[in-house]
Amino acid sequence: MQNHSTNLKIEHREQLEQKLARWGVEECLKTKSDQEVTEIVVEQIQKRLSVGDTNGALKRLKTLRNKRIAHPESIDETELPQILWKEIEKLLEVAKKVVGIIGNNYCGVCYEWEEGDYILSHEASLIANALSRLLKKINDEQLYPEQAIEPRIEA
Repeated sequence: MQNHSTNLKIEHREQLEQKLARWGVEECLKTKSDQEVTEIVVEQIQKRLSVGDTNGALKRLKTLRNKRIAHPESIDETELPQILWKEIEKLLEVAKKVVGIIGNNYCGVCYEWEEGDYILSHEASLIANALSRLLKKINDEQLYPEQAIEPRIEA
């Protein structure tokens, strides 16, 4: 975004100004160009990525991805960085806010309601709950195969 701020057009300027005000930006944006406002957006996103240990968690997650998934050959498991699930959830929250502000205001695609609720979270939780139930059922069947229920075929 920073490298292309001269070419980015803000589709929903008033919404973006309101979002930035909720993020704590107090300066008047009405007189600023799209490029200047985009630079403020980038600054705000970078702030959110550097709050607390978010930046450290992101670096550890990248290292895990690179070493374990992308290049798993000859890795020493004991030297891999550790990351907690709650750190991943915090990173996802930041990512949702970034997708929300970019999608809503630059692309014209609504990902986040005005109150800050991410639209796709509900759908994702339905899928996560279904997957959780499926994995629990599979685990139960592996632990207690005699209690597994045979699937019924409806005629």
